[in-house]
Amino acid sequence: MNEQKSLKRSIRYLFVIFCGVFAVSEFTAIIGTLGLGSKVFHICLHSAILLLIIWLATSGYKYLAKHMVDPLVEMNFAIKELAKGNLKAEVTYQADNELGALAGSLRATSEMLRALLKDLTMILGEFSKGNFNVRSSHPEAYIGDFTYLLQGLVGLVKGFSDTMRNIDNAADQVAEGSNDLAMSSQELAEGATNQAAAIQGLVQTVKDVTEQVQENTRATDNAHDNAKKIAVQAKISQEKMEELTRAMETIKETSNEIGKIIVDIEEIASQTNLLSLNAAIEAARAGEAGKGFAVVAEQIRKLAEDSAKSAVTTKELIDKSIREVQKGNEITERTTESFDDVIKEMDHIVLAIANIRIASDKQAVSVREIESGFESISAVVESNSAAAEESSATSQELSAQAAALKGQVDHFQLRED
Repeated sequence: MNEQKSLKRSIRYLFVIFCGVFAVSEFTAIIGTLGLGSKVFHICLHSAILLLIIWLATSGYKYLAKHMVDPLVEMNFAIKELAKGNLKAEVTYQADNELGALAGSLRATSEMLRALLKDLTMILGEFSKGNFNVRSSHPEAYIGDFTYLLQGLVGLVKGFSDTMRNIDNAADQVAEGSNDLAMSSQELAEGATNQAAAIQGLVQTVKDVTEQVQENTRATDNAHDNAKKIAVQAKISQEKMEELTRAMETIKETSNEIGKIIVDIEEIASQTNLLSLNAAIEAARAGEAGKGFAVVAEQIRKLAEDSAKSAVTTKELIDKSIREVQKGNEITERTTESFDDVIKEMDHIVLAIANIRIASDKQAVSVREIESGFESISAVVESNSAAAEESSATSQELSAQAAALKGQVDHFQLRED
């Protein structure tokens, strides 16, 4: 309104200046005519003309101010308000001329912009509520370049709806995959737990086997030592048997010598018996003088007979002893051979036990390596079990997040076409 007053004031000044210039010119003309006869008439005439010009100028000013300046000022104010974003500024001027047409176009533009703003406000409000299935209530308002705005909104809604549907489908797939992964992870965790328990049992079994192998090694060492001792004792016994064999041979030789002596004794007894018979015969021939000698001869004969019998008995005993010694020698030889076989077998047994001990040592090393391997496997299985449980928890969390995302997507009403 200040600008409107300023414009009116400017026009008023222009008209005042115009009138002043015209009045001065007329006043000069009047002065120029003072010397003529009809001075009063000219003065009145020029005064009337001057008053008429002043009236015409005032009327023209009022007409221009009402029919040109005021509408232009009103439209200028409305345009400036439109430029500021105020669509409530109204243009009241109406006329069947160019300014009226301009005012009508300005009103139509304001109404169109207000309709567009109202429609956009409604659409964006529905967007803020999650309703993307909203449609324009005034599609006819989007004309000219504004059709691109409507097309952009439709494209935005369709693109957003497609994106939300893809997100919803992806959330379903993620939830389904997460559930499957959670179930698989849970099964894997349970399987890993069972495997861990089984491996722990195997580790304990391997430890028991290790202890048994160590016990077998100790038993093998004891058997090896005992076998060595037995071999030594067998060799000592063999040596004793050899000494016994040599003693038996000595006894045999001594018995043979005694047998020879017994034979000599038998011969001596026989000769003694023969001498006692001769003495008895001689004593009988001697008569009374030979009775004492006959008694002695008889005693010698009996002694000779007894000696012969004893010699025979002794010889039989010695022969029997020699036979027994011979049997003993045979038994000793067989025993010695048996001891030789025993010693050879004991050597084989000692060697076999030594090999068993070496194999037991290797087996103990292998069992320890197996035990270490099982412990490593157990650690890996426990790690896998922990990882599977963590994966299961992560999958469950991912499934929950997918469900939450799906819930957020379900909050939106998407465009169907």
